[in-house]
Amino acid sequence: MVITNKYWNMEKLKAIIYFSENLEYEVFNDGVDNFIYEAEYEFNEGNNNVNPLGVNVSNDLNLVIMDINNYLSPGNESSPYADYIKNGVKIKTFISYDGGTSYEDYGVWYVNSWSCGFSEGFNEPAYINCEDVLNTIGNIDMPSMDVYNNTSACSLIASVFEKIGLSSSDYVLDQSLDKIISYGDRYSKVRDFLNNMSQLMLARFIVDRHGVIRMVPALGFASDINELWLDGSELGAIKNKNTNTVDYNEIKVTYLTNGSIRSGLLYSGTKELSNGLNEIRDISFNVNAVSIDEVDIDSDVYMDDMSFNGFNNGLNLDLNIVTTDPVDAKIRVYGHYVDKIEEAVSDVIESGTSVGGRVFEFDSNQVMTKAAAQVLMNNLKTNIIQLSRHYSLSGVVYTPMLYAGDKVVIHDTGTMYDGTYKVITESVSFKEAYDVNLTLLKIGGESNED
Repeated sequence: MVITNKYWNMEKLKAIIYFSENLEYEVFNDGVDNFIYEAEYEFNEGNNNVNPLGVNVSNDLNLVIMDINNYLSPGNESSPYADYIKNGVKIKTFISYDGGTSYEDYGVWYVNSWSCGFSEGFNEPAYINCEDVLNTIGNIDMPSMDVYNNTSACSLIASVFEKIGLSSSDYVLDQSLDKIISYGDRYSKVRDFLNNMSQLMLARFIVDRHGVIRMVPALGFASDINELWLDGSELGAIKNKNTNTVDYNEIKVTYLTNGSIRSGLLYSGTKELSNGLNEIRDISFNVNAVSIDEVDIDSDVYMDDMSFNGFNNGLNLDLNIVTTDPVDAKIRVYGHYVDKIEEAVSDVIESGTSVGGRVFEFDSNQVMTKAAAQVLMNNLKTNIIQLSRHYSLSGVVYTPMLYAGDKVVIHDTGTMYDGTYKVITESVSFKEAYDVNLTLLKIGGESNED
């Protein structure tokens, strides 16, 4: 959608703190009684300071509420919310573009700190720091995954989301970014998995204003973004700068060869079995399995039934046996697994620094051919080159309707700045004065200068 109202129009905010199912705290930025004194939003499409390809991070909200009754103070034991002022509380913020008649979603947040004070005879405002759900999801231990080989990346991501308790309405995956992957490494945290998938697919994970997790293109645009068109008279102060990505003058991509998939013994151990159903949940592999081919039970007891559920890091085994006394059984699990036989491809990054440059090393953790690895390397190289220059836009109070991932088109300035940009970071501040600052990535467009 092309934004027609390009500037701030004194939009109204509303926040609802959901202390419990039947206990809410509603507040507006209307300056009356309890009200939103300040709201500072930081929307972004990833952190490029840690990794030039970016890692997925949460959006942030710093909310300051003038609370005349001091009900939002963590230390106020007489507050009706005293038992509920804790980290993890959900807050939804809303914005009105029609003077307060109707409100739209403006983010779903979870509190990570509360603070209040008292000075010069008055209660100070409540300071509430929040972030969206992405960091919380990233901190979850990576669940055990069903064994797989040559699967859809989007299907795998959906499976991980399902295993950590998300429903299909909690996320949207851009199917145009999907690719077939041979195997996924064992990851410690969900964030490690999502970051690896992002870099393989040239994607980003963000949380939109409705609280929905979205996988979007890193260098392109999603289908439902807003567009802001600016000519020279509408343009604020724009600057361009090199990022630390220019420090890299070489890229190296490590991949697993086709010979990495081996067949053999995945597990061998002895378990004590008793009469009836035996649910064995401690069979762990020291390798990364891609298939379970056979489970062998070496015991003289009568086995009435056997079933198992295999994962990339272990096996759940159910045995129904008939025996008078407990017996020991030798259990062996056979299948295909990844034996990390690594190769690498590399190339020069021409736009990198000419002196003292660094090598960017990307471990794909994927089985692929050399040709496929070179395609991935070239795509990552293009990504790094494009990320090497950011543009900042400030000094004009553009509409809060803009969001990270939206498109900004600068035209008819007759300068090098004409072109199409993607908003990768947006700072929006509702204080005594409204302010907005944008960080842009140039996606296309040629200079009109000689």
